[in-house]
Amino acid sequence: MRKKLIVNVLILALTFFSFSFSLAFPAQSIIRVSSSAGAEKLKSIVISATPTKWDVLAGEELRNYLKKITGKNLTVYRYSRGRLAKGNIYLGKAALDAGMISKEDLRKIKFDGYVVVSKGGNIGIFGNKGAGVIYGVYGFLNKLGVRMYARGVEVLPSATRIIVPEFSLVRNPAFELRFLRMGYGWDGKMAGFAKMRLGFSAVFPEEKLSVMPRSRWADPRVKGWQIGHTSRYLCPPYLYLKSHPEYYAHDKSGKLKPFTNGWVHLTLSNPEVRKIAARRVLSWINKFPEGKFFVVTQGDGPGWDEYKDKVLDPRPMVMKGKYPAYLTDRWLNFLKPIARAVAKKYPDKLILTFAYTPATQSPPIREKVPSNVRILLAPYSTPGGAKCWSHDLFCPLNKTFLKDFQGWLKVAPGKIYMFDYAMNFKNRYGAFFPLDAMNRKLKFYYSKGIRGIRYSGSPRLFGDLFLYVQGKLLWNPGLDPEKLENTFLRMYYGKAAGPMKEFLTLIRSRIYDRRNPVHQHIYAKSSELVDADYAKKAYRIFEKAEAAVRNNPVIYSRVEFEKFTGVLWSDLNQNITKNKTERLLKLKEMVKIARARKMSQKFIAKISMQKWFSDKFGIKIRVGKGRPWYDAPTLRKLTSSDRNNIRKFIKK
Repeated sequence: MRKKLIVNVLILALTFFSFSFSLAFPAQSIIRVSSSAGAEKLKSIVISATPTKWDVLAGEELRNYLKKITGKNLTVYRYSRGRLAKGNIYLGKAALDAGMISKEDLRKIKFDGYVVVSKGGNIGIFGNKGAGVIYGVYGFLNKLGVRMYARGVEVLPSATRIIVPEFSLVRNPAFELRFLRMGYGWDGKMAGFAKMRLGFSAVFPEEKLSVMPRSRWADPRVKGWQIGHTSRYLCPPYLYLKSHPEYYAHDKSGKLKPFTNGWVHLTLSNPEVRKIAARRVLSWINKFPEGKFFVVTQGDGPGWDEYKDKVLDPRPMVMKGKYPAYLTDRWLNFLKPIARAVAKKYPDKLILTFAYTPATQSPPIREKVPSNVRILLAPYSTPGGAKCWSHDLFCPLNKTFLKDFQGWLKVAPGKIYMFDYAMNFKNRYGAFFPLDAMNRKLKFYYSKGIRGIRYSGSPRLFGDLFLYVQGKLLWNPGLDPEKLENTFLRMYYGKAAGPMKEFLTLIRSRIYDRRNPVHQHIYAKSSELVDADYAKKAYRIFEKAEAAVRNNPVIYSRVEFEKFTGVLWSDLNQNITKNKTERLLKLKEMVKIARARKMSQKFIAKISMQKWFSDKFGIKIRVGKGRPWYDAPTLRKLTSSDRNNIRKFIKK
């Protein structure tokens, strides 16, 4: 019978300690594990004599958090069969070998799921599918009272005596694939444990360990970003282009099409290309046995073959904008022998492939989706795709994509994952708010049998709120997003939680305005949210928010960044504030925030910061090679100027 965790404290109420820096610890706690003979002090962590890579990482993370709680480093032992000593945590294979995990519990575990058992004075944590053992560590820590909200925002139990009763817990994520790529330099801030603590799929770039291994790990000579588009890996130009140009896409006249980076398109009907691709996919899987999902896709862009591959199409190819359309059967025909080879040698692996752009967004006419293939269906912005990311798929602007979505569910039930977009790729720091839409989409996707999602980008505005809420819903889409949001606001913004909720209400008043709802696009050059009235109200709200946390520099910085992404940058970029002095004062604030956070990349795609300053303010900035734009001497002078002398930057 499952029991609730009992925390025995000298006082009746359990209190928690919230901290923002890893060096701030609560009072040291003693953890004891219950048994029929009493409670035994927790002494050590036991892992298998032959641990998996996931087991090793789980042990590292568990030891790290138990030190935060107890102030002590627990000894890690390798398991050897024999009588079980009490006061240990048996982790991964060791828990199985020690008999801590029942056969009944084993049958319940799904991909990335786990079981945590406390019995006989010991604890067992196990998950043998994907990175389940690491999520099991988080499940156990949650039982102890640990709460994780964002990077550097956690709650640890402050009780001095913690007794873990006997219990059994089995938990599986609702979505088996929960892959997050934040985009544009932000992935480095959220890798490894940082993503997993919030519930997202495991990716450890330095260890080259992931449930979705990158093709570049298998062949480092392949250049370009190969997480999403892998044709450059499947048949590498560095190996075959000179000797076999016929392996690559040609135009109608038989001329080889140009390509760069991920924009490599193959001749899919060529039998040698098929053999090469199948062989290299098998090699990739062999090198990364911990992986579950392997991405096999055509190149990005519209450069599909127009010369020989038309023999694979059940209907004539037509153009939608610059993209060829209705090539889904062509692609599935190419994929079929690869999937067959993978199923024969690696029956537990899944191939992920795109339904993306007019080329493959529509469901197939003739071909079937193999049983070990999952379609990454992408509501992209090309002709016939999605057009709004403020609202869900039932927004009128998304109706054409919704039709294809429903078509895919009919022809490939249980084989559809989603590849969705959660940021503005052109105006990267513009006010862009996809949280509500994604919350609704997740619940809708789950109701339709969809069990995987890959996020392309994440928003900068309320970015940590987005990650927290999405991470929770990916494990349990039945949770209440508003309750999750309110809890997060209290923990993340402290005394500024009230004004930040007010700011969210302002954003939503624009998005859900009955007369003129705001539809946001992922390639909008300007923020559709921000107009003069919105900006005026937003600045007033941030005055209150900043005043509430002025004496807390950590939380103040969080509020300041929401101001930057929520109104300040868009105001300056869209010339909303007209008073020249006020505009320069806001520019000064923007530069100071960017400098403090080392935001060195361009804010708008394909527009350098030098050009932006020149176009918007007539200010010429020059920096040395390798130096960030905000180190320009002119901007140093700007940020040291007060209201009186900042006027000298006004161009006549």
